[in-house]
Amino acid sequence: MASVCAVMNDCGHDGPQCATRFCPHVADDFDLEFFAVLTGRGVEYDACCEACVPPSDLRTMCEECATTLYSLEYHRGWRGEPGIERRPEAVDDTPHRTPLPDGLAPVDFAPLPGGQWLLLLDAPYRLVAFDPADGSAGPVVDVPLAAEEVRTTTYGTLAPVLHTSPDGRFAAVVHDHGSTGVVVDLSTGKATLDLNRGDYHTDTTPFPLAFADGLVCHGSGWNQVTWSDPATGETRPRPQPGDHQFHGKLVVSPTGRRIADDSWSWHPIGAIVVWDLDDESKATYVCSRDYYWNVGLCWLDETLLAVGGIGPDEEFMLDGVRVFDVVDDREVLKFAGPRGTFFSDGRRLYSATADGMEIWDPATGHRTGEIPGFVPSKQRKGELAALVDGALTTWKTTGDS
Repeated sequence: MASVCAVMNDCGHDGPQCATRFCPHVADDFDLEFFAVLTGRGVEYDACCEACVPPSDLRTMCEECATTLYSLEYHRGWRGEPGIERRPEAVDDTPHRTPLPDGLAPVDFAPLPGGQWLLLLDAPYRLVAFDPADGSAGPVVDVPLAAEEVRTTTYGTLAPVLHTSPDGRFAAVVHDHGSTGVVVDLSTGKATLDLNRGDYHTDTTPFPLAFADGLVCHGSGWNQVTWSDPATGETRPRPQPGDHQFHGKLVVSPTGRRIADDSWSWHPIGAIVVWDLDDESKATYVCSRDYYWNVGLCWLDETLLAVGGIGPDEEFMLDGVRVFDVVDDREVLKFAGPRGTFFSDGRRLYSATADGMEIWDPATGHRTGEIPGFVPSKQRKGELAALVDGALTTWKTTGDS
C-alpha cells in the first residue's frame, strides 16, 4: 500500500501511514474477516466488517502494524467502485478490413512471416496461407487430426486452435479444453508429431503449447509438458517446471527466454508460474487466486508480466490488471479496468472484450483510448487482428515491438 508522511496513527505509532484504513472492529480484531471498501482512488480501499459497510468511522494504522497483523489481499469481497484514470490520446479507430477469398471460412488463424496469415479450416481440418496484401490464398495443407466432440463446461468450449512457430515453418493444431493435437511441417505438408495430454480434467484449460527455443513445448499429461523437435518429433530432455500443476495457456516472452503458464492445482487454486529457459531449475510463482485461472495474460516486455484480475478469489475479483516484475519477484503496479484478452506492443496494454478493445498505459494505469466493436484475437509485431464476417480485420498498434 502507498504511504504518506510520518504521523501519529491510531495504532499509537509514528511512521508511514498505511493507505488502508480500518473500521473499529477490524482494527481491534485482526482475525476478523472484512470487506474491501473501495474509496474511488484507484484500487485503494478501506477494511471494514459487514456492520460497518458503508464506513463512517475509520482508524489509521502504520504500515508496519498493517502488514504485520493483516493479510490485506484476502477479504470477503469488494464494495464500492474503483477509480479509473483517463488520459485520452489520438488513435486511429478504424481497423482495416480485407475480405477472404470465397469459400474460406476459417475457425482460427495465426501469423506467418512477411505479413501473411495462416488460416485453419474446419471439417476436416486444413491449413491455407492468406496474403492480405493482394487477397490471395496458397495451397491447402491437410491436417491429420480428428475432431473431438464439442462440449462446453464452466471453463470454456472445446475448440480447435492454431499456433505457428516464429519462423513460420511449423503449425500446431490443438484442441483447447480437449486432449489432442498435431504438429505440421508447412514446408513439406507432413505431420511430424502427434500430441496427446490425456483426458484428466482437460476441460479446465487450453491445450498447453508454445514454440520456443527452436522446439515445441506441449502438454503430455495433466501435470507434464514435453519438449520436442518440431521437424522430427524427437523428444528433447528438459526439466519439468513443476509436478503438481495442471498446465494451461503458455505465453512466451518477447525474446523467447521465458514462458508464463496459466495453471491450476488442487483445491483448486489458479497460479501464474513463469519458467526461465536460461535457468530451467527455476520456476517463479507469480501469483495465485482461488478458483481463478484462464485469465488475461501477456508480457509487457522481457521482465514485466500483466495478469488479469485483482482479488483473492474468483467470487471476489475486480476487473483490472496486476503487473509483476518476474526477475525481482515483486508486484510493481495494479490498476482497475482492463478485462478480457490481453495484448501488448511494449508501449501499451490492449484489453479485448466482446464489446471492443480498450487501450491502457501499463506504466501509469491510465486508459488512453478505445476502439468499439474491434475484438482482436491474434497479434503479430505491430498489428492486432480478428476474423469477422468473412474478412480479416487488422489494426496497427502504437508501439514498435
